[in-house]
Amino acid sequence: DKKLYITVGERLFGDILQPPFPIAQNHEDQRGKIYRINPDGSIPLDNPDFGENAIPGLFAVGIRAAQGLTKDPRNGDIWFSEHGTHQGDELNILQKGANYGWPIKSTGGYRGGYEPPELDRDFTDPKWSWYKTIAPTGLTFYTGHEFPQWKNNLIIPGLSRGNFWRVVIEDREIISVEELFINERHRTRKAVQSPNGELYILTDENNGKVIRIRNGAELRI
Repeated sequence: DKKLYITVGERLFGDILQPPFPIAQNHEDQRGKIYRINPDGSIPLDNPDFGENAIPGLFAVGIRAAQGLTKDPRNGDIWFSEHGTHQGDELNILQKGANYGWPIKSTGGYRGGYEPPELDRDFTDPKWSWYKTIAPTGLTFYTGHEFPQWKNNLIIPGLSRGNFWRVVIEDREIISVEELFINERHRTRKAVQSPNGELYILTDENNGKVIRIRNGAELRI
């Protein structure tokens, strides 16, 4: 749609540091949100209305730390990764005006004895959440030819213990989730596909690397 989408985390070093009215639920606080703006910096006229005093450009709220956005090439849906705190890592589809619940509603727990207040709002459920912490980062849809069985699958790297995932999606529903490369783990910040269809990952470590993922079967032919 020729718009710029921006994720902003709530930037707290512990759940117990939440103010009485949580940051990500406060429409007057810039943190814990996803923004949508025009290329010239103006606010699109069809953005959702979050109220008179809301921060300009808000598109979705209730987000702890979304570290990846990517578009499904088949239908234009925008998917984003979301960090929980004690577990609660999620995959979501970005929807106009949606509230993804943090910290009132989470698929994980809280740290430091935090107990969220009650808040009467409509929350959007994640499309997927993990039973363990993976810290998902910059995800991408794979559309290349080197891995035919991965066509249109969502590739998701992670920071926690070097997680790396392949997710099969059909009609906006997650059909299967597979963890890859369990014997050679890297903290991974982002996965991207080159214009030629090659898949690369960027590691997050002292001696960081850009790694091309190759099809071992093709190399043996």
